[in-house]
Amino acid sequence: MQVVNPFAAGIDVGSRSHVVNGLRLAPNNKITGSKKISSRTSEGKNHFSLALRNAANTIENSKDGFLLMFFRRIAYKKGRTAAITATARKLAVIIWNMIMKNRNIPTSIPKNIKKK
Repeated sequence: MQVVNPFAAGIDVGSRSHVVNGLRLAPNNKITGSKKISSRTSEGKNHFSLALRNAANTIENSKDGFLLMFFRRIAYKKGRTAAITATARKLAVIIWNMIMKNRNIPTSIPKNIKKK
């Protein structure tokens, strides 16, 4: 069985920041004189990033999980659209770690973390 790399579509897979930037999920901070003027994600069509955004959008409907807690925290602070982008970025980093570093990601919430 051959493993297909989802990042192989013209995206530099050297580091996770390169992958996130290639998927247009990283903020484009415009800084002048040590002041941040704007911070928006770059526009661009990437089918894999659209799939990640759709997956992040459906995370809200799940019952539990660390990604659901992350999504709700960001949605409360910055709104739903920012939460979708942030969760899609986190999913991209998780997938990058699974492929490049052969790491297993825990799927359940550790017992020492209490729900509010």
